[in-house]
Amino acid sequence: MVTADEARKELARRELARRRGGTQEGWSPKADADLAERITGKGSFADATGSGIAKAVPFGDEIASGFNAPFRAGREWLQGEGFDVGRAYDRNMQTEAELQRRREERSPVASTAGAIAGAVSAGGAMAKSGLSLLQGAKPTLASMGGRGAAEGAAYGAAYGAGEGRGLEDRAVNALKGAGTGAVVGGATGALASIGAGKIPQNAAPSLDDLRAAGQAAYQQADQAGVMFTPNAVDRLKGDVGRRLVDIGYDPALQPGASAIVRRIDELAGQNVTLKGLDSLRKVASNGFIPGNKSNNKVVSDIISVIDDLVANPAANDVLMGNAQQGAEALKTAREMWSRLSKSERLTDAVSKAELRAASTGSGGNADNAIRQNVRRLVENPRGFTQPEQDALRKVVEGTTGQNALRLAGKLSPSGNGLMAALGIGGTMVNPAIGLASLGGMGAKTIADGMTKQGVSVADALIRGGGQLPAPQLSALRKAVMDALMRGGAQQLPAYIGQ
Repeated sequence: MVTADEARKELARRELARRRGGTQEGWSPKADADLAERITGKGSFADATGSGIAKAVPFGDEIASGFNAPFRAGREWLQGEGFDVGRAYDRNMQTEAELQRRREERSPVASTAGAIAGAVSAGGAMAKSGLSLLQGAKPTLASMGGRGAAEGAAYGAAYGAGEGRGLEDRAVNALKGAGTGAVVGGATGALASIGAGKIPQNAAPSLDDLRAAGQAAYQQADQAGVMFTPNAVDRLKGDVGRRLVDIGYDPALQPGASAIVRRIDELAGQNVTLKGLDSLRKVASNGFIPGNKSNNKVVSDIISVIDDLVANPAANDVLMGNAQQGAEALKTAREMWSRLSKSERLTDAVSKAELRAASTGSGGNADNAIRQNVRRLVENPRGFTQPEQDALRKVVEGTTGQNALRLAGKLSPSGNGLMAALGIGGTMVNPAIGLASLGGMGAKTIADGMTKQGVSVADALIRGGGQLPAPQLSALRKAVMDALMRGGAQQLPAYIGQ
């Protein structure tokens, strides 16, 4: 007869055996694992896919074990062991733990790769459904680094908790996973932000698009058939004359304005087309003289009077045609040609800088040459809006980080004969000198790229008419971030523990 004490000891022995994975009433996780492997196989592919399924989502093994527990309990009931869902769940968990131990021991690389692939696949599906902090992230260091750290911490905590057994074990693993995930996610986001703010070339109208739009608008202005009366020309002459008197016009002091004043006098008493007034305006624009502020003030005032006549004619100023339609088309045409002209000025400045750099030394001073040529546009900013001038000034001045890289780039042998000689000779004496040269080359490459990126931003701003498209993370960059972030958050805690 079994006493109560003996019964308690037997139950304790069975529970201990269950916890250690030993046999329990003829059952063992090893036997279950053997049966599973006879079905799935033991190769690297099976180990990779098995790990991927088990690790696809946090608590994946718990979810799978719970889902299968009722079916296993039913099978065991038919086999005479009684219907016990809790026992079936425990056995499923022990079997999966045994299988995972074997996979990692037998195929460490394949099982890890499968686990990462499963995590990335599931994470990618969740990201597509909106469960991602990277959705809508600005491509800046702060935004991508911060969001990456937060998302990495969340996934790391979830995966860590899912790997634990028991409340305390899960809590410890969750903390470790959150810390590791935050570091991995933050670093991944920060690195991925490099170059992420680049404006796509097709984000703003191309030069051909601007040219075509300008030509079409000019054609629309001509088709409006606008003809201004002699009364309009006389009013134009009178308004210009009053401006000249107020300014104190003197042909000797404002020589650039003399040609337009003479042309206005010649038109007195005549009809003039919309195209004729536009030609008059172009003559005035050619009268700008860099550095001569009084001359440029006269020219600007004359242009303003011409524009006012075109945009706001009096009732008796128009002999024929649709003045409003013509004025709007002409304004659009001028805007398109202005963008085209400014973009070409910037492109020409950069092309000449690169050509000059290529003709001197080893061509490694393109960054300096570009900044110098763009500086001339900043010093003579006629036609550029204030936001465009600010973008050009940023190219010239650079950012704090960019200038630090530029300074470090002076160690590069590229474009620097002295450093090239020191790098080659010094490396033979001390390899550290060679490493410094390589570091300088890397810093210079990044700094040069940032200058060109600044030029691209300024050019896109000009071609877009002051509207700079918001840069977005590319799908490829997001996919790489997801893979590194979720894979690292899942796998690194285990390696740290080892």
